[in-house]
Amino acid sequence: MISSQPAPPSGVKPIFCYYTNSTNQLQIAKLANASGFTLERVVFPQQRILFEALPSALIKIYIYSKTDGVTLLDAILCEKLQVLSKGGCD
Repeated sequence: MISSQPAPPSGVKPIFCYYTNSTNQLQIAKLANASGFTLERVVFPQQRILFEALPSALIKIYIYSKTDGVTLLDAILCEKLQVLSKGGCD
């Protein structure tokens, strides 16, 4: 099966983003409003992940508990998680 994903808006470039699970619980990270980018990943306590997304995308962080099930913990604009270059790689 062939699937096509919409192209990002012209002139908008993806950015590299960095997220750290600073809790002691497993988390599930999912990209939302990501136009062509997909991510759904389990993030272990103290684990760091690097991913690519559009600046306007949201990464939604969920936690799971036996009593409450899956709960949205946070939604973060990917632009705020952008890895900033200190130069030397261009």
